[in-house]
Amino acid sequence: MSTVLELKHITKVFPGVKSLDDVSLSLEKGEVHALIGENGAGKSTLMKVMAGIYIPEEGEIIYKEKSTHWKNPLQARVNGISVIHQELKLAGNLSIAENIMMGQSLPKNKFGFVDWSQINKRAKELLIEIGSDMDPKTIVSTLSVAQQQIVEIARALSIQADVIIMDEPSATLTDKEIDKLFELIRMLKQQDVAIVYVSHRMVEIFTISDRCTILRDGKYIATKLTKDTNEDELVRLMVGRELSYDHLQKEPFVGTGSPLLEATNFSNGKTVLNAHVNVYPGEIVGIAGLVGAGRSEFLHLIFSSDKAVSGEIKLNGEVISPKNPRNAISKGIAFVPESRKDQALFLELGVGENISSLTLKDFASMGWIN
Repeated sequence: MSTVLELKHITKVFPGVKSLDDVSLSLEKGEVHALIGENGAGKSTLMKVMAGIYIPEEGEIIYKEKSTHWKNPLQARVNGISVIHQELKLAGNLSIAENIMMGQSLPKNKFGFVDWSQINKRAKELLIEIGSDMDPKTIVSTLSVAQQQIVEIARALSIQADVIIMDEPSATLTDKEIDKLFELIRMLKQQDVAIVYVSHRMVEIFTISDRCTILRDGKYIATKLTKDTNEDELVRLMVGRELSYDHLQKEPFVGTGSPLLEATNFSNGKTVLNAHVNVYPGEIVGIAGLVGAGRSEFLHLIFSSDKAVSGEIKLNGEVISPKNPRNAISKGIAFVPESRKDQALFLELGVGENISSLTLKDFASMGWIN
């Protein structure tokens, strides 16, 4: 293997915080290099430095044996560094082909118009290259998360990326979809593409990576050959001590009195069938299951943001029948959904406006908001 990307003594400072402190990392051709650490360790910041999203205060980036200073993400991308973010950056209202070719010089016909047949043909070739039979004319918003990741990988290949950075790529995938993702990664390795794989999941790290670099509190800790280490050692390096699980042992929760919330026989006719849950005062109930098991859908039914075919809610022993989220909120039921961007926040408004959006009447006089 030969080094394609090297970061030397990288330091990145935000107001009041040194996010990266003298961090170094090297990446080889045809390598899957896992980047691991606790939340706040600096993984995302280092990833963004590699991709030109952040410019470091100190340190050097050596790319293909040349000292480089990215001015912006586009410069890094044009030179062959592509990022697949945890929150996929696709235009949902455009086709697969348009997303794959976005940001590139588009082919033109003899009249000077965009040659859509050539764009679709090129996109189809890239999809076939990574083993996908998707129609390049398909609108991206109709795709599953796993299919959208395939589009992101095809887009990376369209610029002949030498380095692909994957940020928590398996976070919302099923086991079968993760297997497919790993097949694609192995295919990219055979093409000498170097991959940075950011993940918290130890099973994936030991399945797919060749080496792993550990960060802690913004500092470089170690780089290990994956085959020469184990989970206990990596966890110890991540947290800086031997980890004891004694503090996680809890006394069994015993609900006293009647349940605060009783949701029974909830169905939507598809993914949720006769689901129920009881929650006692002061209790935390975990809703567990694989992706696609119906966890989020069940909660949407309770909150009335999706329509239930059947189901009954009792709050403090009283049957309530919320017809919509406004009714549920008026009864004292709040919901923090899985997709914050799409279902919970007004991204174009400020923090204060978002926090007060459910209680605007408290800030209004004669219909005018103060």
